[in-house]
Amino acid sequence: MKKIKISETAVFIIGSLGIAMLGADFPPPLGFWKIIAVISLVALIQWYYLDWLLERINSKKSLLMTVGTYALLGGMSAAAMIATSGQLKKETVIWLGLIILGTAAYGLFLWLVNWLIRHFVK
Repeated sequence: MKKIKISETAVFIIGSLGIAMLGADFPPPLGFWKIIAVISLVALIQWYYLDWLLERINSKKSLLMTVGTYALLGGMSAAAMIATSGQLKKETVIWLGLIILGTAAYGLFLWLVNWLIRHFVK
């Protein structure tokens, strides 16, 4: 189980940083550290969340809980970024919605990968 947690957390960190770098200017702006901090915090939360998820992967509630948790994490992360920037425009609200949808999709993907691992990898 520890190998799964290490692998999934590493993939999350590398993938998230890669996506963030693709969307950033080169070199990244000074505020990029905020994105790195959020990615690190979410990776830490995911590390501990995987203990709960792997024990309950067969529960019907685990899918809804995982998607909801990641949507909430995305919303909170995006809201924190908006609050620190001090700008709230129409585009910002659209950006917030896209972040929530993207993190909910990641939660679905995380649950599916773990369900497949639990059922097909021995």
